[in-house]
Formats: sequence, C-alpha cells, structure tokens
Amino acid sequence: MHRNNERLIGLDIIRGLAAFFIMLYHFTVWESGRNDFTSYLYLIGRHGVSTFYVLSGFTLFYIYHNKFSTLSDSWKYLVKRVFRIYPLLLASQAITLLGFLILEGKIVLDLTAFFLNVSGLYGIFDIQSAYSVGSWSIGNEIFFYIIFPFCVIYFFHQKKKYFKYLLFFISLIIFYYFSFIKLDLALSLTDQWKIYANSVNQSPLFILGMFLSYVYLNIQLTLKPLFKFILISSILALIFFPELPDNSVAIVHGYWRTYFTICIGLLIYCSVLKTTESNAWLMKMFRPFIFLGEISYSVYLLHPIVYNSEKILSISSLFSKPLKILIYVSLTILISSISYHHFEKKFIAIAKNIKTII
Repeated sequence: MHRNNERLIGLDIIRGLAAFFIMLYHFTVWESGRNDFTSYLYLIGRHGVSTFYVLSGFTLFYIYHNKFSTLSDSWKYLVKRVFRIYPLLLASQAITLLGFLILEGKIVLDLTAFFLNVSGLYGIFDIQSAYSVGSWSIGNEIFFYIIFPFCVIYFFHQKKKYFKYLLFFISLIIFYYFSFIKLDLALSLTDQWKIYANSVNQSPLFILGMFLSYVYLNIQLTLKPLFKFILISSILALIFFPELPDNSVAIVHGYWRTYFTICIGLLIYCSVLKTTESNAWLMKMFRPFIFLGEISYSVYLLHPIVYNSEKILSISSLFSKPLKILIYVSLTILISSISYHHFEKKFIAIAKNIKTII
C-alpha cells in the first residue's frame, strides 16, 4: 500500500509539460494561421488536454479516496474545488469580455450563455457557449468534480467490492461509442466540436485516472522488465508514430485515440513510481517542470489572453514570428507565476480556512 500524504512530483512534471506544449501549440498555430494535423505538435496539443483529465482523476482519487462515506462528506471537498477553480476562471472570462468590448466597441450578452459561464455549468449544458479560449475543458473539469464524490461513494466504496469494475465497464462503453461511432472521419473536428468537447465523451479519461490512482494505492506494481519494455515501446511509438492522415479528427478517433489514451495512462502511472517529494535530487533536476506544473492552471487560462492582447497593442509588425512566440511564452509564464502566487494561492488559503457546516 502506498501512502497518500506525499506529494507526487511526477504528476506535477507531466502537468507542467502538458501545459507548456498546449501553450506552444496554440501560439504556433495562431501565428502561422494553419494547423498541420500530421504534426507531432498537433498530437501533443490535442492530447495534452486529455492528459489533464487523467491527471485530475488520479490526483483527486489519491487525495480523497478515503474521505467520503456519504454525500454529506463531500461538501468541504466541493467548497475547496470552487475556490480553486472559479476565481481565475471568472477573472479570465471578465478579461475576455473586456477584450471584446475594446476590439468591437460593444458586447451583446446572451443571458443564458452568461449564466452558464458564470456558474461553470456550460460544460454540462452548452460547451460551445464558453467565453474564453480553452475554458471548454474547465467546464468538463467542473462536471468531473461534481460526479467524483458519487463515483467514490457508490463505485469505489470498500463494501461494494466489484462496483468499481462496473464503472470501468460503463466508461469503456462511453469511450467506444464516441470514439468509434459518434465521431466521423469524413467531417472536420470543428464541425463535430460539440460532440468531441462533450463532458460525457471526455469522462472516460477522468475515470481512467481514478483507476490508475486506485491501482497505485492498492496494488504493488513495480517497473519489472516486461513493464519497462511496454513503457519504453510506448514512448518510442509515441515519438516515432506513423504519419497520420491529414485529418483533424484522426487522432481523437477509433484506434488512434485508444492507443494514445493507453500511452497517456502508462506515462502518468510510471511518473508516480518513486517520484515523491522526498527525492531531493528529482526535485532539483525537474524544478522548472515542477514550477510549470504549479502554475499550469494560470498558463492554460491566461495564454490566450496574452496572445490576444497583441491585437489591442498592435505590435505584431515589430517582431518576427519565432520571436513573437518566444515573447508570448515568456510573458505567459511570468504573468502566470504572479497569478498563481498572488491570486490563486489566496483563494486556496481561504478555502482551507472555511469551516463547512454539514
């Protein structure tokens, strides 16, 4: 049995890498004005978000797997999630609307869309109504946070020994339905965005993270020779994957999505083996990536704002595209660091001090 009172820095490293490459992918596409669906950057950019979902499931289960006995036990958890997610989400939405006002001179607000964005419920009812770029995935995360206590209590409770496998089976059916049946290779991902971004479609990734965490906490698995071979093979195959068809849907469809999901799961599970905070040398070696993991939420939500601010300042003609991307990345990391230490952490501290009445 593994302890769940140690920080798993391997998760921070993966989270930091995912946030960095999603940001780099977006800046590159926005600057070039085109999307190369056969590129490695597109692969990482698209499945970087999938990685976040698996990480969320793993982390939440690792922390809260033994905290819930009844639904009433989940209130303190939900309050902490609200204070962790909503302040920066609402701030990014407000800045985005302000940007629209500056650029367009006016804003026409749909009251339903406004309510869904402020409440965060757009991930459940209308994923396409999200105001800020990238916030669609935060809507999915909010949906996962809501169903998480139910999953733990009704499927992972120790008295319901086999129910967890029922949940896994249900998630496989959902994964198969969307990946092999619902998504159509003949259509672009843009045309099917409402289907792809659907919280139910993404939920098997979150559930996969929960199962990986359950295995980590309850089953002693080590990097045995066969497991090492599978891991190394997956990494090499991920790096030197065969050329994909020039199709935006290919890597989130059918066998390709299945393969990359397995790779993500293996990488995340292996990242937590012997990568606790007690490993001082690992903390020093991967400190930049751990730092990116800590500020990843700000990086994810603020990098589109950093990019769009250029439209207001009109400095595009002063620099070459590579230099602009470097400036965008540097500014995003700087602003995200400030946001994390002086904005996010304040609300995290407030949540810790709240005494929830149950």
